[in-house]
Amino acid sequence: MSDRASGVAAMGLAGVIWGLSPIYYKGLTHVPALEVASHRVIWSFLTFAVILAVQRRGAEFIHIFSGGRNGFALTVFAAVMISVNWFTWILAVQLGFLTEASFGYFIFPIFAVLLGAIGLRERLTPVQWVSIGIATAAIIYMAVGLNTAPWIALLLATTFAAYGLIKRKTRFGPIHSVAAEAGLITPIALVWLVGTHAFDWVGFTGGSGGIFGSNLTDSLLLAFSGVITAGPLVLMSYATKRLRYADIGLLQYTNPSLQFLVAVFVFMEPFGRVQLTAFILIWAALALYSFELFRQDRRLRSSRMTASGEVTTL
Repeated sequence: MSDRASGVAAMGLAGVIWGLSPIYYKGLTHVPALEVASHRVIWSFLTFAVILAVQRRGAEFIHIFSGGRNGFALTVFAAVMISVNWFTWILAVQLGFLTEASFGYFIFPIFAVLLGAIGLRERLTPVQWVSIGIATAAIIYMAVGLNTAPWIALLLATTFAAYGLIKRKTRFGPIHSVAAEAGLITPIALVWLVGTHAFDWVGFTGGSGGIFGSNLTDSLLLAFSGVITAGPLVLMSYATKRLRYADIGLLQYTNPSLQFLVAVFVFMEPFGRVQLTAFILIWAALALYSFELFRQDRRLRSSRMTASGEVTTL
């Protein structure tokens, strides 16, 4: 198998795992969302720690925390963004808002482009401005049609876009950086979980303490959440070394596409005219965005070939 083929397979598998993971987390609906999110952070960190130990790359992980105040601040901010994103998504699955959550991950690339223009002063092309306009129209239409703003979608899109913006400012690989972020949140998650159990033991919570340890199935599901979080990131890290940026951008749509299908056809969430129209608008915006992404990628490869002295034919 060629490098590109293996990269596509890895990125595709990552998207499938992410896209079908709502079915997994739906089995934990009876567990408080904050507890599920806490376990996801803790077990993800432990999974990453094992991976880094096997790869003997622990020194690179430690270097993240000794890379200066600015680097540490970026890691803290990234940890906050990804934690809010994970918790919001888990809550959306539990409350039956997976359709809206998938909408958030569809509009995330558009938000990322906009944040890049604001935070990094990147110049946007006319096509990108049009895609942003269409995405904005989709959000406004959904808000007016449903008499409420799609807050879950907006929160997921903004936190993930902000997280991606921070990632562009760091020089560390995805596995090391996510391990560091999970490591920063793990003590807080542990304190909350231990406190929940402690309050339950003394009767403060009326028997609603932590689920972990009281039921083998739930305990295994909570623990394995670290693997289904870390696994796709490892696959994505593998794919990014073998694929073009445009390929990665296109394959990432596997995740929200599958989440959307699971929400509508497995969880049977409401999907009426308003949602359909909003999704058609955002799919049109993404089509334009993807077209521009490939056009820029082609232009970049052409300029590189020209700079290296090769003859190109467009």
